[in-house]
Parts: sequence; C-alpha cells; structure tokens
Amino acid sequence: MGLFSAISAINSTANLVNDLANNEQVRNALFDVTTKGLNKIGSFIDTDGDGDFDSNDFNNLIEYAEMIASVLGQSALADGVVNEEEEDEAWEVLQKACFDDGGILTTEILEFGGIKKKDIKKQLTSKFNKPNNLKKIAKYAIEKELEEDFYEMACIIISSDNEINEDEKEFIAEFAKILELSRFDVKRLNKTYLKE
Repeated sequence: MGLFSAISAINSTANLVNDLANNEQVRNALFDVTTKGLNKIGSFIDTDGDGDFDSNDFNNLIEYAEMIASVLGQSALADGVVNEEEEDEAWEVLQKACFDDGGILTTEILEFGGIKKKDIKKQLTSKFNKPNNLKKIAKYAIEKELEEDFYEMACIIISSDNEINEDEKEFIAEFAKILELSRFDVKRLNKTYLKE
C-alpha cells in the first residue's frame, strides 16, 4: 500500500468515526429534547384529576407521539428530500420516547388502549411520512407549552446532515414564527443547534 493510499484510508476511517460520533450526538440531543417533553406530558395526563388512567389520558399519549412524528417528518422534509439518516434518527427517537423503558407507550398502556405495538408503529410511521401541517403542530405545541421542545427537535433534524440549505433555513424560520417563539429564544436555540 502506497503512502497516498494509507493516508486516504486513515482519512476515510477518521471521517467514518466523525460521522458516527455526530450521528450519536444527534440521537442523544433528540432524545434529550424528547425527554424534556415527556417530563411535561404529566401535566396533560389525568386531565380529569381523578388519579386514574382513562381513555382521555391514553388518547393524549397517542396524540403526543403523533405530534413528535409530525415534527420529525416535517423537519426531515424541509429540504424536499428525506434521507435515510434522517429517517433512521427520527425512528430511533420515536422508539426511545415511545416504546423503550421509560417511554410513554408501555406494553400496559398499549394493552389498555387495545392497540398492538406494530399497529402504533405503523401509525407513527404514517404520521412521519405524512405529517400534520405546521399550523396544527404549532397549535398543539402552544396549547401544551411544548414550543421550544418542538423547535429544538426541528433544529436537530435539519442540522443532522451538517448542512443547512436555504429551504431548511426558510422552514425553521417559518416554524419559529408559527410557534410564536421570541427572537431571543430563536437566537439562543439556533446558536445551540444550528451553530449560528
């Protein structure tokens, strides 16, 4: 192996390691943001205050999971193309937030709702592929005080490929406006997630 080939192989390996580290950072950031939302979700479970988990509570959990899928889907579609990395990262976040230990859609909750895990996964995949419009997402986020959480998710997804094109910049600016985020919050979050 020549010197040039050896250097090229080392550079390729270094790039792969950087890509893997970046993907892991993206996943961890998305999961952290999603977890913040999960901590807030307790405020809209047991809405009748009787201490019992009922069908309204179950529906609230499903709606929250669908909204996460919609935010991730809208963000991945911001540049007009959903690449495999974006889809994989989005699904991993949904898996952790919904189905892993500590997730909102435990086996017991799914049994309560009479839904099989594979069926809810199909439902969330469908919502990712055909997400709610931004106005509907924003209305939900504002109602549940999840504006920053949803904006953070969007920032993380659009920056996951380390390139933010004009379509993605327009999307994120529009999303911030619809979410009614202050310029200060947008600037702070963009600095953190979009490196602006």
